[in-house]
Amino acid sequence: MIARSYEAKPYGIKVGTPIREAKKMLPANAVYLKPNITKYGQISSSLMNYLQDKCLQVEVFSIDEAFIEITDYAEMYHMSYQKIARAMRYDIKKKIGIPVSIGLAPTRLLSKIFADINKPFGECIAITPSEIDAVLRSLPLSDIPFV
Repeated sequence: MIARSYEAKPYGIKVGTPIREAKKMLPANAVYLKPNITKYGQISSSLMNYLQDKCLQVEVFSIDEAFIEITDYAEMYHMSYQKIARAMRYDIKKKIGIPVSIGLAPTRLLSKIFADINKPFGECIAITPSEIDAVLRSLPLSDIPFV
């Protein structure tokens, strides 16, 4: 199995595509790298520690994803969700050295969908029903998990 890079996506490579299949789909000059699981784990720990220092509620979803509650943060610092997302993205890039995408929404599933929209270094914020509807209408059905 492989992890898909952004460069591989246009060739139809999906996360988890077997390497033998990927080699049939990718150009002959494609580069294949072995993962550094130790380094990935260290970066993940740094990211999760950062989130736990900043937010009261952090739910680790996977090695590279977490759900955080920022309502209190926004109220405490009198910041908009947009400013919080942007500040966190830049702070994480500066302190940990990785780009992150942030999806802000009232549910975990919507947050996950929205985080995928502007990868690898963007945010998508939709809180109200009309904002959520507008974002979802702009997506192909295949971009919605579990559908």
